[in-house]
Amino acid sequence: MDTLKKSYYIRIAFRDMAVRIIRVSGSDNLFTLARAIMAAFETEYDTPFAFIPDFTETNGKPDFEHGYFDPRIAKDNNSCNDVTVAEAYPNMEDKFMFVKIFNDGALSFDCRVTDIFDRTTTKPGLIQEIGRTPFGDSDKREDLKYIRKIMLLHPIDFRPDDPARLAVEEISSMDEGELQDLPYDIASAVTGAIGYGLFSEDVEERIKRAFNL
Repeated sequence: MDTLKKSYYIRIAFRDMAVRIIRVSGSDNLFTLARAIMAAFETEYDTPFAFIPDFTETNGKPDFEHGYFDPRIAKDNNSCNDVTVAEAYPNMEDKFMFVKIFNDGALSFDCRVTDIFDRTTTKPGLIQEIGRTPFGDSDKREDLKYIRKIMLLHPIDFRPDDPARLAVEEISSMDEGELQDLPYDIASAVTGAIGYGLFSEDVEERIKRAFNL
């Protein structure tokens, strides 16, 4: 089947802090994908961006000779408006960088095509998120929602009937060492939920000791 009639799942990772899975059609252009990425990470369309191969923030400036660019800064035929996702990244495991470009540097996101399906989608955008967005301020009152969300996505099987309740029961049964071994995103959700009645007082004290709070 023509790749333009397929849908692509693309994994977008910001350092080790957060991951988003974006779904787009092969016929969507890279500008659409860029807007979906920025919306998923709750960062504004306020600085130029580009899709560039093999860029990291530690290896110097992006290679502007190769890649696809925000139409505000694109030259010649390398605008994100002029190339589809399928044309730019036709294969599974295609790896590339989404880069926000500032006057004094750049911010990069690791990207990889993870799945290609023989159907298109009319709703490009976020389908899965793991980890709190690094942009904007955290509201601890939202952490109860966050812990429920994160437990649904984590490989540990909290999926029967009420994943939030079972997640709380599982965490409540952990000793301090097990709590310290929790993945970063879940540990952040657990510590952020302290004081909102999710855990009993003795469990909250154990969590505080585990994380030196």
